[in-house]
Amino acid sequence: MRKTTSTKLSWFTARCHFKSEVGSKRKDGARLWEEQFFLVRAMSKKHAERKAKHLARRKQHSYKNFAGETVSWKFAEVIDVYEMIASRFGDGTEVYSRFFSRSGTLDASLRIKV
Repeated sequence: MRKTTSTKLSWFTARCHFKSEVGSKRKDGARLWEEQFFLVRAMSKKHAERKAKHLARRKQHSYKNFAGETVSWKFAEVIDVYEMIASRFGDGTEVYSRFFSRSGTLDASLRIKV
């Protein structure tokens, strides 16, 4: 007997990191990071992660800064995908939550591989 798969779509919140690259490559190695949260509609957590990667890559962009250097924002990685419990959205709707502990002053989830 063939196993049937559900085609019901659910909402997920994807948490993604982006990194900046400046054309001149700063000597101090300083890099600015951005964390974005966005909604993804998918059939499973795995499907949501694949879709989030695709959507995040489309958000990459470049521009010239005040010094005339090219600043590029590159997709780094999907940190996690969280299935949302809510199906309706309004004031106070929880779109993301997580449990974590802090080590020193840096959130452990922000220790990104460079």
